[in-house]
Amino acid sequence: MDKEASTVRLTHITLKEYLSSHPHIFGRPHSTIAQIRLTYLNSALVKRISPDASPSVLDTPFLKYSSIYWGVHAERELSTRAKSLALQLFQEYDRHVSIKLLLEQVDDISPP
Repeated sequence: MDKEASTVRLTHITLKEYLSSHPHIFGRPHSTIAQIRLTYLNSALVKRISPDASPSVLDTPFLKYSSIYWGVHAERELSTRAKSLALQLFQEYDRHVSIKLLLEQVDDISPP
């Protein structure tokens, strides 16, 4: 794992060969990523986090990334399951920490 380049490299050629010969393993990667992030955001653990949580909680990388980017992946591929999870998240938008993180990001990129 190369932290500076934010990449993961396969360390053994046989693993690369196996994954190349079995493309169905990662058949719908964006849909899968959206589902994983939405499942996490809908988990009881995340639902218990107050939208007014401390900055240290809000700086959790997976929470922040999931909150901001699940929609980017869903836009590219939206499975029925991801759609259902998104609707579940939207039902609690007014009291969910992910909405605060998303809105903060939008405010940061909005023109003055």
